[in-house]
Amino acid sequence: MAHVLDLKGLRELVMAMAIFDTLKFSKRLKEAGVPSAQADAEAEGLSEIFTVNLQKLVTKEDLQLAKKELQHQIIDVSKELRHEINDLGKDLGHEINDLSKDLRHEIKDVRKDITNLEQRFDTKLEKFEMSLLVKMGIMLASAAGLVVSATVTLMKVL
Repeated sequence: MAHVLDLKGLRELVMAMAIFDTLKFSKRLKEAGVPSAQADAEAEGLSEIFTVNLQKLVTKEDLQLAKKELQHQIIDVSKELRHEINDLGKDLGHEINDLSKDLRHEIKDVRKDITNLEQRFDTKLEKFEMSLLVKMGIMLASAAGLVVSATVTLMKVL
């Protein structure tokens, strides 16, 4: 993970690296009993580590720049989302209106179908009533004819 330094801290690190004396460090290691080749290699390796770490160092300016870029990206994404939400709202409104129209047409069609069924039922009921009246009339006429016939027969017998 990169270390974060302000400008002052960065200057201090650069100074420390500039002050780092590989020859002096190697000499110290040799005095401590480290073989000469190993002491020189360790001094060079440590110098390379300092150089690599300095290159990976993040400054406050780097962070501020990254922060500004992120803020701009957040603003852009926020604008895009607002536009998409508005568009979706409009689309949803249109779909609701279309569905509402379709539903009104369906209800109108169902009402027509019910009205047609009522008319057909009324017509059939009227025909049935008429048929029933005719049959009742025939039955009454037959009954009256039987009464007359029985009366005539009875009179003849008497």
